[in-house]
Amino acid sequence: MRFKKPPVIESWIEFKIGLSDESRVWDENTAKEFISKYFAEFKQQEIFGLAEVKIDPKTRELSKTEMLFERIRAFTKDRDKCIQAGRNLVGFNQIRQGVLEWPGYECMKDNASDALQKYLDFRGLSTLVSVSLHYLDIVAIPKGKDGKIKLEEYFTIYPHLPDGPFGAMSGFRIVMQLPEACKGSNVTLSIQSLPAFASSKDKGGFAIDWHVSSSQGTYNIGSACKWLDEAHSGLRGLFEAAFTRQGLNLFEPEVR
Repeated sequence: MRFKKPPVIESWIEFKIGLSDESRVWDENTAKEFISKYFAEFKQQEIFGLAEVKIDPKTRELSKTEMLFERIRAFTKDRDKCIQAGRNLVGFNQIRQGVLEWPGYECMKDNASDALQKYLDFRGLSTLVSVSLHYLDIVAIPKGKDGKIKLEEYFTIYPHLPDGPFGAMSGFRIVMQLPEACKGSNVTLSIQSLPAFASSKDKGGFAIDWHVSSSQGTYNIGSACKWLDEAHSGLRGLFEAAFTRQGLNLFEPEVR
């Protein structure tokens, strides 16, 4: 099933790399060199670090705090694409901006695998240990005449509070571990109401977060892309199963 209005606002693919054959030090300068060499059009850069805290074992007092470089994120001018690179990972984010047509999964996979090959060449690495695929959907659902949304009319998965002392639900977030989307996968689904829509008289907003990651193993680019294809297909089936027919109609399914 294809949709004229897919609800995706951001998706990304991330590869984790084994470091047994690491031949080049990874630090902030090296990360900037990598972006400059291969992704010159990704000019907007953000640096992320980790705080390493040391505590005196005798006094239990803080003795030293040191900031360690963790990863770089680099965006295109329109911030519709992002490259992420850390010491043992590289990823590609695809971000919806305005009303532009969503590029789709194949475009994202091609960009991600290209970034991976360049990263491996630059770092002198060769072994992949895991792959992950992530989608963030924002769904706007129309409110009824009473100003409320009956979740069961749109979702097949939703929280329920019994009548009585609990009263009406004003907001929620549920997180579930789902069955495999494909062989060797771990799938997490999060559904959350969005406070930003609270003042809207017409619609309520929901964030739906899909994350599927591979079990730890050894991959090359070809086998990683094959796994991604299977994971994407599995996630599409889970997405369609999460909504009722009325819910799916919000995204204008194409009739074949």
